[in-house]
Amino acid sequence: MKRTIAILLALFTLTGGLVFAQNKGALTVQCNVTGAQVYINGKLAGYTTPNFSQLLAAGVYQIRVTKQGYPDFSTTVTMAGQPVIINATLGAPVVVPPPQVIQHALSVSANIQGADVYINGNPAGKTPFSSQIPAGSYTVLVRAPGYLDYSQSIVVNGPVQVTANLQPLSAPLSVSANVQGADVYVNGSLAGKVPYSAQLPYGSYTIVVRAPGYTDFSQSLALSGPAQVNASLQPLMASWQLSVPDAYVNKDLKGGHFSQIMIYVDGAQQRQSSGQILPGRHVIRVTAGGMAVEAVIEAQAGKTYLIEPFMGLGIK
Repeated sequence: MKRTIAILLALFTLTGGLVFAQNKGALTVQCNVTGAQVYINGKLAGYTTPNFSQLLAAGVYQIRVTKQGYPDFSTTVTMAGQPVIINATLGAPVVVPPPQVIQHALSVSANIQGADVYINGNPAGKTPFSSQIPAGSYTVLVRAPGYLDYSQSIVVNGPVQVTANLQPLSAPLSVSANVQGADVYVNGSLAGKVPYSAQLPYGSYTIVVRAPGYTDFSQSLALSGPAQVNASLQPLMASWQLSVPDAYVNKDLKGGHFSQIMIYVDGAQQRQSSGQILPGRHVIRVTAGGMAVEAVIEAQAGKTYLIEPFMGLGIK
């Protein structure tokens, strides 16, 4: 009796399993794209390789095949224990156009025409400069030889104007002289008095130092760093000329020497009939035989004094 019951249970189990298997059908998804995701009733079931297969019990199913960059494929199938094949053709990849970049006007001017313009360190052009650039943060640098760089940070969300005022590179210049208070001229213009000092832009200059009674001192220089000018002013000289009658002159002597007349300047005998003296007080003495005359003059720079001896001493 027990053996009969066991055989009946085995037959029931076998028969029920066959019936259950016969109620399932094979779903096959054929896809033109490998790696697409297959969703069955909203749940991820697998991937196309390029086909996908799975046994499904009888029923109605929502099938969706998708892959990023492609339009989705969706359909509904009814499974009734028979194989079902779906051809899921994904369309051409979806091309997403890049977002439109809005450009804004940027203009750069400077007090130096043709200065180089850099935007975020990259050469962009020369002043006057204008361009269209996207919104964002930028660093604008303007550069010209002989001038300090000009830099400005800007935020572009509309038209932007940058005005660069370039400052010339400069260096200290000092001028001294052996005459205190002498006038200093820089490129022809009176700049001050010694001792003189100033901060001047790089460039070429002519420095003139001038004082009454002295010859001008002039020096040209190319200023590209600290510079010192030391002016040594030389006093202007006064001139003297001895005028005597021909009877007093020994024609056999050369060089304008006088045989009968001697002239002394500040006690020093002169060997010529003319000479130069420093401005200031001087004693002029003329002797002829046993006669001697003497006079004192206040010599002025640049003036010539004519000495005419007679029965006295005349100085003009």
